[in-house]
Amino acid sequence: MLEPSANMPWFKGWQVTREDGNASGTTRPEALDGILPPTCSIDKPLHLPLQNVSGIGGSTLQLKYSLLKCTRSFQGSSSGDNVGFNVKNLCVKDVHFGNVAGDCKNDLPMEVAQVIIRSHPGQISADYAAVLDCHTAHINCKFAELKEKVDLHSGKKLEDGKVFEIW
Repeated sequence: MLEPSANMPWFKGWQVTREDGNASGTTRPEALDGILPPTCSIDKPLHLPLQNVSGIGGSTLQLKYSLLKCTRSFQGSSSGDNVGFNVKNLCVKDVHFGNVAGDCKNDLPMEVAQVIIRSHPGQISADYAAVLDCHTAHINCKFAELKEKVDLHSGKKLEDGKVFEIW
């Protein structure tokens, strides 16, 4: 792992081709050094995944129009920074770990997912309310839009449309 081994003659090394320059090597440290850091999208709208929710000084949260980092107020933050913020007129019981906060007037936070449906008779269309199982969580959601129906085994698109017949 730290040095090339004579016990693995079949391993010729690794290489990656990318626009910013290629990388190659034979050891784990070289592989770690070859990883590019993620790019920060500072021109994208604000989306904050919530890690912790707490009520400070009461059962509601209040907006102070500032961000907090290490309990100190500051004017801005970079992508990846852990920040705290307060929200006015929102009960702590209504906000949960895993929720995503964002600006509802500028690119509302949303997710596009591939969903596998098993043992469901009839049709499914937009606005269908479902309970999704993700790891150990049971999540209530509503399908805003159905993009396409895909064969699970071949990966080929079966149909486009807004209503799908489930068999």
